[in-house]
Amino acid sequence: MSGVKTVATVVGTFAVALGIGFVMQSGQGAEPEPDQQAELRDRSVVHSVMVAGNAYGNSVFGVPDVVTTPLNHSGDMRAITAISDIYPQNDTPKMGTILSLPFDDCETSFQARATSAALVALEISSPCDKETSFVVRHDALVFSGVTDSNGYAEMRVPALSDTASFTVSFQNIVEGRVTIAVPDAAQYDRAMVQWLGTDNLQLHALEFGAQIGEPGHVWSGSMDRPAEVLAGTTGFMVQLGVRTAQLPYQAQIYTYPFSTDDQQGAIDLQIGVLATEANCGRVIDAMIIQTHADQIEKEAFEARIPSCDTVGEFVMLEGMFDTITLAARE
Repeated sequence: MSGVKTVATVVGTFAVALGIGFVMQSGQGAEPEPDQQAELRDRSVVHSVMVAGNAYGNSVFGVPDVVTTPLNHSGDMRAITAISDIYPQNDTPKMGTILSLPFDDCETSFQARATSAALVALEISSPCDKETSFVVRHDALVFSGVTDSNGYAEMRVPALSDTASFTVSFQNIVEGRVTIAVPDAAQYDRAMVQWLGTDNLQLHALEFGAQIGEPGHVWSGSMDRPAEVLAGTTGFMVQLGVRTAQLPYQAQIYTYPFSTDDQQGAIDLQIGVLATEANCGRVIDAMIIQTHADQIEKEAFEARIPSCDTVGEFVMLEGMFDTITLAARE
């Protein structure tokens, strides 16, 4: 409800037995039995709860946000109920006032700019969300982060479409939206795996017949960068998400320019995960996403970790992605 509201202050007072219709006579008649005395005593001690309105202000979630005009307490009291001492669950509430005050300079700034290899640089500035978890969503991609001591964070995110829209949420409330044109997004193939949890899934790209550890093996531990992609010599991997976030959404994205003139052949994509005491014998829910020529395909899957006698071993999950095939231009 908008408009003028009243802050409620609860006051407890004692009322006499007349409040419930009992009259005690002294010096006349027979003395009541002990049980009757206890009953009369319990019924004669009553709390009368009163409410006093003491200030006006604009309503925020049903309570005033700024106290501006004190009122006369005694002139604004009214009894609303009677609560007996023999019902402890109905004890008179403690005196107190609820007050909501607005904060200055708490708006979230969310900005984006296009960079090389169809990446988007995102900047988040939220002064009232210092060292706070947040979640970014872009089409089917979801990942988390944590702001620094100034409420700031930045990251580079592969665009999944030529018109890329992003949102950032704090405490499950969308605090910022931004849309940016990324005209060259359709020139890159993307393959990604994303999941919720602290497990460390790893996406591995084996380019043109390369084996694990050989040149052409691209993963989060390799040194390939977007500059090599622009030159058409290799793909690159981006890792997003923070394991320590309140909701640890994580993702790894592999990118390759499918329009290059310099390479042809197949790129094999595999998912690896280290079997640990925490995940052995478990199933990790995840999602794979692939883009080609600005088209997005996604599919949920279960990463099944072998039994706990494999702890310390690195497990490779094959056949989860469509092979990226590059053909020479005519």
